[in-house]
Amino acid sequence: MAARLGKDDRQKVLNLASEGHSDAEIARRYGCSRQTVARIRQCAVASDRTSKGRIIQARVTPQEADAFATMVDEAGTTTSDMLRRMIRLSAGVADFRADELEELGRTSRELNALARNLVQLLRLGHVGKLRWNARDAALVGRLSERTEEVARAVQALRAASMRGAFVRTELIGATLPEDSRRPNGVETDG
Repeated sequence: MAARLGKDDRQKVLNLASEGHSDAEIARRYGCSRQTVARIRQCAVASDRTSKGRIIQARVTPQEADAFATMVDEAGTTTSDMLRRMIRLSAGVADFRADELEELGRTSRELNALARNLVQLLRLGHVGKLRWNARDAALVGRLSERTEEVARAVQALRAASMRGAFVRTELIGATLPEDSRRPNGVETDG
């Protein structure tokens, strides 16, 4: 019989899931079934259905009502679900749909792969297998660090959403410093 997972272990399961580990891999690590891991992930996603909540009423213009109805239709959800989601987001609760969480996980994995490739370029440059100058090496180094930083931010945002946690969302960063711009006029994006 598999051991019952405590609160700390359940949180670790969610963290591993947010990093892109498969349910089967996590289950092996914690000595539980794949279904247990799937249930933990499913329970962590805030439920969009409630029958015991408060009713909030608001008057809106016909144009606002039409715009909201269009938004609900495009999202493929109900009016109540959309209102709850908007309230959670305005309150600072990370709230993503399952498809958005999956996309965040995919993006995080791609960013990590990009960071690994940049580190490999740095290593090749340091042993003299690439022809570049010190400025190029410094730029690739900064790109690598920034990529890893953004990947960690995406992972943290995804994990917070899976927990239904309150988060402060801030701009992750826009560009590299001015000194990283290429001398030939080609600029790099951050």
